[in-house]
Amino acid sequence: MSNSVFFVGRTVNKAFIIYTFCIGLAASVGVGVIVGLRSHQLELGFVSSTGVIGFIAAIEGLLLWALK
Repeated sequence: MSNSVFFVGRTVNKAFIIYTFCIGLAASVGVGVIVGLRSHQLELGFVSSTGVIGFIAAIEGLLLWALK
């Protein structure tokens, strides 16, 4: 079992993946708020925020799978 994986030109470990996921969650909330305020539609903000969270979770899941 390896504790790190080579991904896009850098070696990452589990701590980096968790840190990136937390930053991504904060960014997705910000994206949802901005989209919701700019479009004056709260639902659109929720959908865009959820989409960003889903995308980040998929990338993080692939990285964690690569660490197995």
